[in-house]
Amino acid sequence: MKNTRPAIAAVIAVSAALLFSGCASGGGSSATTTAAAGSDCSKLHSDVRDISNGAQNTLATAPADADAQTASASALADFSDQAKKLEDSYSDNKGVTSALDDLASKIDAGQAWVKAAPVDGSDADADTQASVTADIDKAATAVDDACKS
Repeated sequence: MKNTRPAIAAVIAVSAALLFSGCASGGGSSATTTAAAGSDCSKLHSDVRDISNGAQNTLATAPADADAQTASASALADFSDQAKKLEDSYSDNKGVTSALDDLASKIDAGQAWVKAAPVDGSDADADTQASVTADIDKAATAVDDACKS
């Protein structure tokens, strides 16, 4: 029988990261966005939260078969592309574009993990899975911080 402990640990790590960052409830630092940051930062926060949560949810479980692996890798590529497209809207803020580029890079690392994950019933590397997920969360927070500064 397949050991599901690594997947469960990864789901717990993702949930904790989302809860800690406030992204799961839509709360967190966006509630204290300064007036100087304006609605652009609120919109960016919302877009980045959606991208980050989608990528983290995709990474929450290791792909069970080749079809799931392909679907997860494709979904992560889409999330990375969304982050890269946001760079055009914020091209006047180099800090934001750099942070968005880093977010896309972290999502690309998640895609690489998915592509390398075993689909033969053996356990995936849960530590790397949790690390990649946490990196995406940190990168999303960095985008918010860059917009506010």
